[in-house]
Amino acid sequence: MFARVIIRSEILCIGITLYLMGCCWYCSKYHHDRSNFLCLALSSLFHSIFAIVTEVTVNMQNCPPLVNYIVHIVFYSFALVFCLELFRYALSLVLPENKVKLPALIATLICVAGIVIACIAPMNYRQGKGTSYSYGIGTTTCYLIGVCLFVAVAVILIFNRKKIKEAIVFAILPITCLAFIGMIVQIFVPEFLFTPGTLTLILIGAFFAIENPIGKFADRANIDLDTHARNRNAYEQDLLLLKERIKNEKIKFPVAYALCDINGLKTVNDTFGHLEGDKLIMSAAEVLMNELKSATNVYRIGGDEFAVIYEGVNAIAVENELGLIPAACEKISIAKKLQMPLSLSVGIAWYEPATQIEECVHLADKKMYKAKNEYYLKNGIERRKH
Repeated sequence: MFARVIIRSEILCIGITLYLMGCCWYCSKYHHDRSNFLCLALSSLFHSIFAIVTEVTVNMQNCPPLVNYIVHIVFYSFALVFCLELFRYALSLVLPENKVKLPALIATLICVAGIVIACIAPMNYRQGKGTSYSYGIGTTTCYLIGVCLFVAVAVILIFNRKKIKEAIVFAILPITCLAFIGMIVQIFVPEFLFTPGTLTLILIGAFFAIENPIGKFADRANIDLDTHARNRNAYEQDLLLLKERIKNEKIKFPVAYALCDINGLKTVNDTFGHLEGDKLIMSAAEVLMNELKSATNVYRIGGDEFAVIYEGVNAIAVENELGLIPAACEKISIAKKLQMPLSLSVGIAWYEPATQIEECVHLADKKMYKAKNEYYLKNGIERRKH
C-alpha cells in the first residue's frame, strides 16, 4: 500500500514536469534561457521515471540483482545531473561566463566521482515500513553530494541576492530550502523517498524564475525579439520610473548609466549585407547580457545602440564587468565566424544626486562618442562614412 502511494506521487511528479515542459515549449518564442530550464526538466523527468522503476524492481522478489543495480545507478545519476544543472544555473546568475567554468567543472568531477563510487561500492537493500529501499556507501555519497549542491545554490542566492533579480530569488530560494528540509527528513525516515518530489518542487520554482510564461506574455511588448534585450518602449518606461523613484528617494545608490554602440556596422552592412549586420547586432546583445550580470537591465534603444542601467552596484564591480566586453567580443567573433570582428564603444556616467538623470544620459552619450572617435582614429577610418 505504501509503495503504491509513493508510485502515485512519482507519477504526479512526472505529470507536473511534462506540463511545465509543455508550457516551456508553448511560450518558447518569448524567452532566451530555455536551455537552462530544459536541462533541469529532462533530468527531473527521468529521475522521476526511474524512481518508479526502482520502486518496482526493489520490491519485486524475482527481479535480477543486476537489473535492480543498474536502474538504481541511473536513478542516482539523473538526481546528480539535476543538482549539477541547478548549481551551474545559480553560478551563471552571479558570475561572468568565463568564471563559471572552473567551479562548474569541479562540481561535475565531484558528481562523476559520486557515480563511480556508487558503481563500485556494494549496494544493499533493506525492507522498510511498506517498501524496500537501497542503502550503502554509494547511495550515501550521491545523496550527500546532492545535498551539498542544494546548500551551495541556497548560499549563492542568499549572499548575492542584491545582484540577482528578486523574482528569481523569491521563486527558487524558498522552494530549494523547503526541498532541502524534505531531504533531511528522509535521513530519519528512509521510506519517505522524497527525492522525485524534491526535484519537482525546485523545478516549479525554476520554471517561474527562468521561464515565467505569465510574465513573458505580459512583457513581450517590451522585449526586442531579435536580441532578447529590452526594447525602446521598455527603456522609456523604465527611465520614467527611475526618475520617479529618484524623486521619491526610493532608489538604491549608486546609479550608473552606460551607452554602448557597435563600431563599423555601416561597413558590415555595405560590404557583407544586412543579414551579417543583424548577426553583429545580435552578437553585441549577447555579449552585453552575458557579461553585465550586475546590470538592472540592458536595452536596445536603436539599430546598433544599447543602454545599460546599474542600480545599487559599486563602481569597481561595474568597471570590472565593462572590462570583460573586449575579450567577450573577440571570443564571440571567432565562435560565430563574424565577417568583421565585433567591437563596442562604451560610455558610462554616474548619477549625481540633486541633478537630472538626463544629465547622466548626456554625459554617457558624450563619452561613448569620444570612445567611438578614438576607435576610428586608431584604425585609420573616416568616422562620417562609418
